[in-house]
Amino acid sequence: MLAKIIYKKPWFFPILQWFFPAANWDYTVVVFGRRIYTKHKLDLALYAHEYTHCEQQKLSWVWGLVWCIRYIFSPKFRFDQELEAYQIQFQVFSTRNHDRNAQNQYLHRLAKDLSGPLYKNLIDYESARKLIREIKKL
Repeated sequence: MLAKIIYKKPWFFPILQWFFPAANWDYTVVVFGRRIYTKHKLDLALYAHEYTHCEQQKLSWVWGLVWCIRYIFSPKFRFDQELEAYQIQFQVFSTRNHDRNAQNQYLHRLAKDLSGPLYKNLIDYESARKLIREIKKL
């Protein structure tokens, strides 16, 4: 089952901002169950990242709610979920773009995001870069 992309801000976005003040609708994508809420069109690699979150939530609003509660209150859970999604995102990008410079720039952006304030600085930049590069089976 594929996810449904919705091009509008979810009603619960202000609640997420309360827990994650760095979240900004101009660049933050939100997943709940099998719904992906975004302001902008997603490229394939970013879609793969967000769809990973749909699968983590078992494409279900019930599991989505459980997942969201754990995501908010458990930094380790949040890190594990995001790391998996970023690894898949980088792998999808790299299989479609074989330019090493482009891959390195993309990896830089992903590691900066994962180690940044949106996720409450869960990891340092260099560690994020190293872990995102690890190959995962798609």
